[in-house]
Amino acid sequence: MSISQKRACPSCGEQQSFIQVASTNLNIGEKTKWRCQECGYRSVRIGSTVDTANA
Repeated sequence: MSISQKRACPSCGEQQSFIQVASTNLNIGEKTKWRCQECGYRSVRIGSTVDTANA
């Protein structure tokens, strides 16, 4: 079972479905890797404070 969510994709320029491709627990929070199903853009989120899609 894959986890997915709708997010704004910086590459596509619109809302797309992202699937979770990896997850790891770190001492600063959970690190998750996401991939846009439309274009393949990848982003990393650590906890609720760091998100490379918004950088």
